[in-house]
This record gives sequence, structure tokens and C-alpha cells, in this order.
Amino acid sequence: MTDADPTTAPTRPLASMSPAGRTTLRAVAVVILAIAALAIAACGSDPANSSGPVAATLKEHTVSLSRDTAKAGSVTFQIKNEGAMTHEFVVFKTDLAPDALPLDEEGAVDEKGEGVEFMDERENIKPGDTVALTLDLPAGNYVVLCNLEDHYKQGMYKAVTVTD
Repeated sequence: MTDADPTTAPTRPLASMSPAGRTTLRAVAVVILAIAALAIAACGSDPANSSGPVAATLKEHTVSLSRDTAKAGSVTFQIKNEGAMTHEFVVFKTDLAPDALPLDEEGAVDEKGEGVEFMDERENIKPGDTVALTLDLPAGNYVVLCNLEDHYKQGMYKAVTVTD
């Protein structure tokens, strides 16, 4: 008795397979192609690698972002005020916890406070308005917020991480 060569598999022409066998083979091929398509799509949807704008939505005492990561370089925030009152959108670079930024005597974030670097802002964003803010951001940690009245203290902020 001779051992079969393990590097070769027996082949069976498709034409000699039963109809049920061909149907099963087609189903397996479709599943493999679907998995491959999903894997390729997932590779292209990494939010940190996205080059489009970061959508920001402002409402009373909340900031919502389409993603909380971006690549270093030019970052555009597309800011929509869906609230009932005027808001602003301020960007700070900081390694402080998002809820621990220094405050001034009025309860707003101190834009010149220790541990924060003011980057830029859009002020007076009226209800229903959409504005853009484009910044050249180096890698690091950021907090975006509304700095009107007590909005920051009421939770109107989000952390953003910028990576190389």
C-alpha cells in the first residue's frame, strides 16, 4: 500500500457533481464572497482614517459627534445647532479629563487656563444654523464644547482624539 501525496487533493470535475452538490458549492462560494466584501468594506470605514468632516450637533446641554477620532492635519467640523438657543463650538487641546477643565469666575472654561490650549471657535451659532470650522490639528487629545453660560458645567462637551 502506498501513501497518497498529501500536497495533492483529488479533483472532481464540476460537471460530474450532482445538482445538489453544485448548489451547495455555489452557496459556499456566495458566502465566501459576501464575507470578503464585508471585510473590504470594514477596512475602508475606519473613522480615524476618514477624510470627511466630523459632523457635530449642538442641542441644549449636549454635543454629539459623528466620530470622536480624526487624523492629524486638516480637520473640519461641520457644526449644526439643533437646539432652541444660540450656542458656540470651542476646540481646546488638553490632556486633562474632559470634565475637569479649568473654569473662570462665571463658570465657563477659562480659555487661557492651565492645562488647556485654545485652538479656535465658532461663536453665535443660532438655532437651525450650520457652520464649518477647519483647523490644522496635531496629534493629541482635544475637548470640543459650548462655552456659553453654564453649558460646559451641564455636560455640553465631547472628547476628540487626533492620531498620526
